[in-house]
Amino acid sequence: MMAEEGKRVSLRKIAKWLGVPWSSVYYKPRRKSTPLVDRAVEKAIYTLIQRHPRYGYRRITIMLKKKAGLIVNKKKVQRIMQRNGWGVNVRPKGFRPRAGASRSVSSAINERWATDMTHFFCKDSGWCHAIVVIDCWNREIIGYRISKRQNAHQAAGALEDALVHRFAGKKSLAHGTRLRSDNGLIFSSKEFMKLVAAYGLETEYITPYNPEQNGVVERFMRTLKEECIWLQGFDSFSEAKRIIEDWIREYNTERPHQELGYLSPVEYKQKLAA
Repeated sequence: MMAEEGKRVSLRKIAKWLGVPWSSVYYKPRRKSTPLVDRAVEKAIYTLIQRHPRYGYRRITIMLKKKAGLIVNKKKVQRIMQRNGWGVNVRPKGFRPRAGASRSVSSAINERWATDMTHFFCKDSGWCHAIVVIDCWNREIIGYRISKRQNAHQAAGALEDALVHRFAGKKSLAHGTRLRSDNGLIFSSKEFMKLVAAYGLETEYITPYNPEQNGVVERFMRTLKEECIWLQGFDSFSEAKRIIEDWIREYNTERPHQELGYLSPVEYKQKLAA
């Protein structure tokens, strides 16, 4: 009708009369594409997942910055991992009995250490053993022994490594450090207790059948098995020793810990010392 009357009406007015948003008049839907940077991030995530299949999106986000220099929002990392099915299976929550004794955490360096042992299988040697000493303050492995034998000598060796690492063999500096362990024979043997007494350490033994009371080192052992031992099939003891020792070094220097503000044990120690 308006055309017959010779009136020219702009498209903007027509859109207004019809109640159509002006922005949609010339709208052309854009094809969704994956930017080059997103593909680079996805590739970097895949590389990290291959190396650390038990890491969740938070740790992967931290490792992207550490290893690849990529600063990416953790939600974006989560979306990429979910889209590709790279998520970690979460344990179902439920009731977990708690020990009545004090927890194994610590508020200061060298205040409380903990020690424990786990086992792994090698085709050429059968069952072998890993004994560690951990500082409950920053979760750092400060002494360990990977061996074919499960005995007091190996346990004492792991403890001596920790004492040398933290105190350079100066016995007076170690006085009062608490050492928590289970009731295993190797942790109450003459050789082990002789070293404990020489450095003035205070021993703490958990209640039998209550590993929760030694939670910090128990959590480490579970991580060691999930992220290292259970992912391998060790053909020889020498191979297992090399792989586990490399993993422990990476755990100390690079692996982010939620309890430490997603810093590694060594980074946490350096930050608080600065």
